Amino acid sequence: MKKSAEKENFSLRIPARSYGKRRIRHNLLALWYGNERADVEIAAHTCQPEPIANIIDKVLLEPDQRNNISVIAGLQTHWKELVGGCFSAYTNPKSLRDGKLVVEVKHSVLIAELAPSKDLFIAAVNKISANICSDVIFTVGAIRK
Repeated sequence: MKKSAEKENFSLRIPARSYGKRRIRHNLLALWYGNERADVEIAAHTCQPEPIANIIDKVLLEPDQRNNISVIAGLQTHWKELVGGCFSAYTNPKSLRDGKLVVEVKHSVLIAELAPSKDLFIAAVNKISANICSDVIFTVGAIRK
């Protein structure tokens, strides 16, 4: 009889949508184990915040990424001169990794149209930095100018 009374009290204590999932889990764990253990369990399974500077250092500023970021920045700045006004209106360099340049195009039909021109894109990129690009991959994306 005591357990059913606890269940009823528990369901009455949680108003609909006023508590978050974490609070609901805490209340449930507190019912099972007590408040102290519930606090420990919730803290153990909650992600701790990490400073953004650490994430930038780990992900974006690895030694090989630094060069790629500067190359992509240079490509985006000089893209119109490198590939011409016709191509630059519908394409945008997105990333460069392992010698593969990813170029966003405005529409999927353009991928088939631009595929024969891969050599022109490779030559244009290699003008900025010698032999950094060996292949071009076209993807559909939003072109931001």
